[in-house]
Amino acid sequence: MALQQLNTDFERIFKAIFKPPGADQGGSKDPFRKFVKKFSHEFKIDKATIKKELGEIQTSKRLQGKRELIVTSPELIRLKDKVAEKIFKTFASIVNVNEKNYTLTVTSTDNEIILLYELNKDAVQDVYSKLAKLKKQVLDEVFATGEAKQFLDILQKAGASVKSPGALFDIGHRESVKELAGSAFVKAAESLDDDRYKRAGDEGGDIEYASKVKNEIARKIKQDLSKFNLNLNAVDKFVVFSGDGSLVRKPNSTFVVKTDLESKFKNQVQNQTSGEDARDIGKVLGDLRRYIQDELTKEISLASAQGFTQREGSDSFVEALARGLVMDKSLLPLYRKGIAKNRTKYKGKGKNRNNTSKTQTAEWENKKTTHKIRGLGPISLNTSPQPAEKGVNFNESAFTIRAFINSRLTQEVEKNMGRPTLENRTGRFAQSAQVVNANIKNGQLHMDYTYQKNPYETFEVGGRYSASYDPRPLIERSIREIAAEKLQMKFTLRRV
Repeated sequence: MALQQLNTDFERIFKAIFKPPGADQGGSKDPFRKFVKKFSHEFKIDKATIKKELGEIQTSKRLQGKRELIVTSPELIRLKDKVAEKIFKTFASIVNVNEKNYTLTVTSTDNEIILLYELNKDAVQDVYSKLAKLKKQVLDEVFATGEAKQFLDILQKAGASVKSPGALFDIGHRESVKELAGSAFVKAAESLDDDRYKRAGDEGGDIEYASKVKNEIARKIKQDLSKFNLNLNAVDKFVVFSGDGSLVRKPNSTFVVKTDLESKFKNQVQNQTSGEDARDIGKVLGDLRRYIQDELTKEISLASAQGFTQREGSDSFVEALARGLVMDKSLLPLYRKGIAKNRTKYKGKGKNRNNTSKTQTAEWENKKTTHKIRGLGPISLNTSPQPAEKGVNFNESAFTIRAFINSRLTQEVEKNMGRPTLENRTGRFAQSAQVVNANIKNGQLHMDYTYQKNPYETFEVGGRYSASYDPRPLIERSIREIAAEKLQMKFTLRRV
């Protein structure tokens, strides 16, 4: 059922962006943060910022009852400035690295250093972890001896929550990862492919129903996150959003994650007391997730109560095709009048495919024609001319055949693509191929098909293109291969 397909797609988005239920509050379990780590990173070290943040370190609230500045005396301020100079010079002494999968380029001025980790080609490396390791090595070296060690001892004795030199500073993101996650959430929801839900089935005869639900959810996501002024274009630089909700790393992405040296105090205290910070957007994202789960649960429950979900996991395509023929509405009056007899398992609503029943023969009779259909075998139709008032109209059953072929046509066309015929690059051509009309006349099935004319029709006319690029033989071959599996009758094809 389409709604359950939509629910599956949103669960896929949740797994790519949100922590799993019950995960700790740290970033180690955040899937989107892990995703962002595997891109090029720019790390900025600013001398003035280092001095400022070292001077703003406070005592631990847990130890003191309230937070107080530690670096207040002239002597400590002088010592703090000397330690900041040493940190800056040690970072400036880092040399360039040129490895197979990444490069590290160091550029510096008197007051600023940039460490740029760039991924080579489309390599997938966790450069954030490399950056974190390098940061720890530098700080461990700086605070191992001399005045820096003395300064660290003073901070620890005064009650600062600094357990090791490497933990004195964090790596801060200059663009909030939560804001990037919010942008990805908006884009992923908007990118869900409506055709997936049309192929999955309808809700009570409304083939657009799941798409309407999806569009309403996507609208609410964008609306609730609009106050954060998200940069939606940013995520397009490093994520490809597929139609099923998957977030795929963009090949050869040039996206650079910008970070800086950030004190523990700034990360853990200042960010907690600011206005609309990452905590606020995190709360909105969490609320949206719960809203979507509740909304889809409600819609699926409603559809189940109305009997629309009975098709999920029910008849196979072959059985559905046989059912369409046996339970054709033109036959129902014949059953009631006793002119024809329905001796099949196909009666009323469908049974779940997990239920077992013997394969039976469908047989009905009138004065002119006898038709036989086996539920799981090849389907053969005999449609000899007969009086209209007593005859059986099989054209509506032909449309059931059309639906059966269309349900598999995209996959079959994609399978048959490749040199010397058209190659499958975007998937648009295969998705556009469909049978648009079907009817049975004089014992023969005729089907009209079409595809996206712009730009693929140009390959029909030849010219500078090879005749093997003509889309028509490719589609017709795919239709015939699908039909040959289950249909035993002649048919013709025409491109319209």
